Amino acid sequence: MVRLLIILCLAFSACTQQNTAPVLNTTIDNKIESQSELDVKAYLKAHPNLERSLTPDQWEKLRWLSKTMIVLRGGKGLKPNEDIQYYLPLDREVIVDQFLEKPEFIETLIKFNNAYLGYGIDKVFESSIQFNADIFTNSQALISALQVKDDGDYFSLFEPFTDHIFEDIGAAFYYDSESGMVYSGEEALPYIYQTVENYQTNLEDLFAQSGDMVEMKDFCSRVNTYLGLNGTGLKLDFNFLNQVERHFVQLCPFTGQYRPTKRPKKFLMDEVAKQMKGIDFIIEKTKKYQNYKINGDFDKLEVVDLSQVMEGYQKSFFSGIAFSLTNSSTNFNRTRAAYILDRFLCDNLVPIDVELPDQHSGDAHGSEPSCYACHYRLDPMAGFFKDYGFNFQSFKGKKEITFDDFARMDKEEFDSNWLSNDPAVRKWNIGVVRSEKDETKNYYGEDIVDLFRILKEMPEVKKCMTRRVFEYTTSTGQNVDQEYLDNVYKEFDQISQRNSSHGIKYLFKTFVLNKTFTTQDPEIKKCYDFPTGFDPAGAPPCEVRFILQNKCSNCHFPFGGEGGLDVTTWKKLEGDRFGFVHENGGKQLSVDESFEKMSEALSSSDPKVRMPYKQHMDPSDRETLYLWVNQQLQGAQ
Repeated sequence: MVRLLIILCLAFSACTQQNTAPVLNTTIDNKIESQSELDVKAYLKAHPNLERSLTPDQWEKLRWLSKTMIVLRGGKGLKPNEDIQYYLPLDREVIVDQFLEKPEFIETLIKFNNAYLGYGIDKVFESSIQFNADIFTNSQALISALQVKDDGDYFSLFEPFTDHIFEDIGAAFYYDSESGMVYSGEEALPYIYQTVENYQTNLEDLFAQSGDMVEMKDFCSRVNTYLGLNGTGLKLDFNFLNQVERHFVQLCPFTGQYRPTKRPKKFLMDEVAKQMKGIDFIIEKTKKYQNYKINGDFDKLEVVDLSQVMEGYQKSFFSGIAFSLTNSSTNFNRTRAAYILDRFLCDNLVPIDVELPDQHSGDAHGSEPSCYACHYRLDPMAGFFKDYGFNFQSFKGKKEITFDDFARMDKEEFDSNWLSNDPAVRKWNIGVVRSEKDETKNYYGEDIVDLFRILKEMPEVKKCMTRRVFEYTTSTGQNVDQEYLDNVYKEFDQISQRNSSHGIKYLFKTFVLNKTFTTQDPEIKKCYDFPTGFDPAGAPPCEVRFILQNKCSNCHFPFGGEGGLDVTTWKKLEGDRFGFVHENGGKQLSVDESFEKMSEALSSSDPKVRMPYKQHMDPSDRETLYLWVNQQLQGAQ
């Protein structure tokens, strides 16, 4: 009766040897341009006289309208029965404001939230009576979107543990292995109810036949028959089903190696009774909702606190994600840490920013200079997950921890990997590390609750979300001017402090009205939007210019900048080659000489040479600048 989660395949490792980030669905590409083009063609085919009557401006607006509908209406684009004559006279901002207040925008947010978490979904509704079961995989994504419907707290997306949501009756199914028939929806319910009754009766018979101790192979054989392997599916909360499964997997592991081989009958009877209390509760909910139809009504969803009816029940921690982020006996939670860095901080662990500490950790791989650039951020982040082992179960307070590769380890010994070298300062070396040398820039804590409290506070998280919404409305690879994006973030932050629902609406509104979005088939490497008053002509690439302005221009400015370098003046110096004003003794250095000095300053580990001088630079910024400088050395324009 359990519908198993599809466990997403992960690839992880460290630094230059491997890629530590989990492969979920981190590339956002909604194929908006291609879908919009097809929608416009279908519309014109249904209205053959319209094509000749549209002015060039109306043509351009129709294309923009088609794309905007896809983004703001949960993927629902321009339909042949749309009245575009209503929209064409309206200001674009008015059109966007109307879309943002419609229920379809909640569908957009459900899809975006899942994409933001790295768990993409294609649609929200299967039919008029059924939600797509995938939307229940991560309760946070769904609850956060529903909050916006009532101007609530969109940032509930960052709550690490949430209650679950009771889903629709249409997802129920039953497979009759004898006849080969599959029953779904209401037709499946009688079979499912009978399955649950048989499950109870079967276990009661086993207990009646057993003495004080029960053979685990007999118990687990009967449990597995009814917990999904016979193809039955009960209309239960999706995450609740996984709780039932993961709870019994500890008793009945997939390996079939039961430790111990026998357990007290009373213990097993109590465990089954706890499980059945939760199942009976959900069955009552099922009967309550048995006859309704959804018809796009999100009010039909109900948050359910199953901790009231199932002792030891865990609230959801991004369930679809948690099952994907395994913890092996050699990985030590680094996969989980890499996921947080990538999805919430837009940090993909590039190994350019090698700031070597005075002492390395004992781990040889983590101490290698080429790898330390990853590990100084990765390892302290991994400590937030130290209590979570097999199947994302909590082992806090237990003597041992079991990993997803079924290996076991003394819990105290495992935890000691994150003990601080200076207990007088703090007990744990667990945190979000911005700088290895200046700890005042870092955030420290002990567990997942601390981690998500920190993420809510960090400006980098809202900056990353700003970038993710831009990617969602265009594509992951689309270039964007960083100063423009930074200005959008600042406004988003200000609005969100008053109301986070208004903040997320502001981001979507901004990005469907900007030049990148309104341009038909934008070039992926080109920037289209810039800060007010900025002229991009004759300047370095937009992403490079932003880094130079933020990290270099305070020292390297016109007329007296450090080392004779002025990063604010980019001009043609040698034939068609551009470079910065960079003088030595009043004489301009050659372009190659200038960039060689910059390359050395960016890659050196010597604190007297390394730039920016005595300042931290984000590793992704250092990588961007370093690669661009070396492109210039190769004569790239």
